[in-house]
Amino acid sequence: MFKKYLRGGALYLAIFISLIIAVLLSMLLLHSYYSAIDFRKFSIRQSVHRNMYSAFNYASSESFEPTNEPLILDLYENQTDSVEIVKKWWGCYQVVGIRSSYKGISESMLCLTGTSFMKDTALVLTENNKPLSIAGKTELKGTCFIPKAGVKAAHIEGETFWGDDFIDGAQLPAPQQLPEINPSILKQFENLSTAASNADSLLTLDQLPAADTIKNSFLSKTLRIISVGKIVLEDIKFSGNVIIQSPVRIVVRKSCVLNNVMLMAPCIEIEDEFSGTLQALASDTILAGDEVTLNYPSSLILINKPVPDSTHKSIRVPALIIGEKCRIKGTLLACIKDGNFTNSIYLKIKKEAEIMGLVYSAGYMDIQGSITGTAFAKAFILNTASGVYEQHLLNAVIDRKSLSDFFAGGIIFKGKKANKIVKWLN
Repeated sequence: MFKKYLRGGALYLAIFISLIIAVLLSMLLLHSYYSAIDFRKFSIRQSVHRNMYSAFNYASSESFEPTNEPLILDLYENQTDSVEIVKKWWGCYQVVGIRSSYKGISESMLCLTGTSFMKDTALVLTENNKPLSIAGKTELKGTCFIPKAGVKAAHIEGETFWGDDFIDGAQLPAPQQLPEINPSILKQFENLSTAASNADSLLTLDQLPAADTIKNSFLSKTLRIISVGKIVLEDIKFSGNVIIQSPVRIVVRKSCVLNNVMLMAPCIEIEDEFSGTLQALASDTILAGDEVTLNYPSSLILINKPVPDSTHKSIRVPALIIGEKCRIKGTLLACIKDGNFTNSIYLKIKKEAEIMGLVYSAGYMDIQGSITGTAFAKAFILNTASGVYEQHLLNAVIDRKSLSDFFAGGIIFKGKKANKIVKWLN
């Protein structure tokens, strides 16, 4: 019988190969294990992402009413799809915020929503049996709803009408009344006029921290800053979910920086050369000084609540006045809360001011600047050095054709729905 001997080094080689195989098998097992974990995390992230957009679609629908506090929902009632929804009015827009989470993985989105703009409509006047008289370089571009008396040329301040056509677009009969204002905006105004709810973090003006910047997320409680008297904002920056409220007046200096905040007072004054983004709600007066810049999406909302006057004394007309060379992108709204009263309201856009968006006055509107968008007015009035003219326009521009169809406006009309994202928020 023959015996075969192996060299002593072969044992070491076999052990070495076994170790390599063991390491490779271990690596494969670990790879499989971590791949399963990664796939599980990926699946959870996908589920969280889908839940977030499902909740956003639900919150954006008309069936979901705005709430004062964040609402936590089990989206599909299976104990695994938890979402937190914030939906509330912010000026004439709506804030929609979603936070979706599961097993330590979360995703959120936060935006302002608005509504699609009226196509082609440049001007809507009410029927008052008086012609619209235009002079100078007045331009009306888009569909215009004009009283039956029509449009005619006029001679004002030494200027006559220079154009070839009165209206660059269709001319349709004026309605008897302007579209009704969204009652939710009026309700928001009432709610803010009362004491702060439990959903708000309430601070008085003298309790503010000694900081040059105050920022609050829209996914947090609203920070409401109040005062018993006049508020002057200067040399400070407010950003986000902040309401600044005075029972008397708010004055905004140009040294103040406001980003998406809301102002609430009977009278709001924005001084010359201020630049920012804000929502302003007032009941008596809003004054924007010269060369003020309000970025998109801003809104100036004047809602006057008439008070019966048995003495028949003269009552000061509530006014929303835009100074010369202002640049405002968003919404201007001046309306009477109770339509049963005959009180008027006044909205004026001074020379060289440029408004991009929607302008609405339930009373008189005085346009001496330009509107890229749509104007709604009960009637026009023109104040000049030589006199006051009713149903007259001088060197005014109302141009719907130059406004993009993708522009989203405020949800100011009854029956309109939030169907567009206006701006993403932090």
